[in-house]
Amino acid sequence: MTHFADADCDDDAFTYEQLRRFDAARATLRAHGLAPPLAHAANSAAAFRVEASRLDLVRVGIALYGVAPFPNTAPGLLPAMRLRTEVIALREIEKGAPVGYAGRWRATRRSTIATIPIGYADGFFRRLSSEAQVLVRGARAPVVGNVSMDLCTVDVTDIARRHGVTVGDEVVLLGAQTGPAGFDPIRAEEIAARVGTIAYEVLTAVSRRVPRLYANGAPSDGR
Repeated sequence: MTHFADADCDDDAFTYEQLRRFDAARATLRAHGLAPPLAHAANSAAAFRVEASRLDLVRVGIALYGVAPFPNTAPGLLPAMRLRTEVIALREIEKGAPVGYAGRWRATRRSTIATIPIGYADGFFRRLSSEAQVLVRGARAPVVGNVSMDLCTVDVTDIARRHGVTVGDEVVLLGAQTGPAGFDPIRAEEIAARVGTIAYEVLTAVSRRVPRLYANGAPSDGR
């Protein structure tokens, strides 16, 4: 086997050169009487764009999550991972009240703030402080204040007024949600753009302490 260094780049010349060298190495093995029964080289990007690289097997990685390995490809992929939690507390705060460590966010109006039990120790980047959005009852709500190690806070004022928000409501940080406010997805690519990284890091950053549930079939929201 081999692994491609830039199959997800616009210029595929180096990928074809790697494949040429791999084929040459296989020919050398055969010339010495060695014939491995299987050969594989293609990662997700190569599997989609370099047909000659598929050989006997392919090793898709990020495509298994339903995320395209490079922009504007594989539109049929459906995200397979959701990161969810629940509201554990709701507080009404007055205009001007600070929220979170260092009080770097202050309410511009009387606000309803939801606390959710997830933080940077779980893989929800601190760089998302006052930058990220999450889904509550099918609508987007902004993360406000600094993301802490174990908790973060969300401004659910508008959602609470229109649709009601209660302790125990599902909050989706990655993935789709359907609720009384509608349907919306948050994709790994969106979070990556906010953080300044790649979707791969977003998907693999979720720490071991976050419980996993593996399910077969369509997503629970039917989308």
